[in-house]
Amino acid sequence: MTYEKFEITDRTTRNAGKVGQTRVYVSPSQNESVMDHLINRHNRPWQDWKPVVRQALLDHGIEPKTISWNCHAGCTMCPCSGGFILDRYYGPDIWITI
Repeated sequence: MTYEKFEITDRTTRNAGKVGQTRVYVSPSQNESVMDHLINRHNRPWQDWKPVVRQALLDHGIEPKTISWNCHAGCTMCPCSGGFILDRYYGPDIWITI
């Protein structure tokens, strides 16, 4: 498994305008309908994605100490937008297509 697209966003702030730890969101490359996304968002194969995400980050000069999956990465109120959080790395969010 490899990544197809790596995109750094402009978003760097979290709650109350504070700069937060970078989030890495992963999108599967196959075309996924909105309904499929809603059904699958709680059952993502994040353990399979983690080495691919680490390699993509290294390829772009980003070397986090720890990459942790968190189902609340994008929304602290519900587990609707899971993603990886880069420990002790503060910067813009990243989107990777696998």
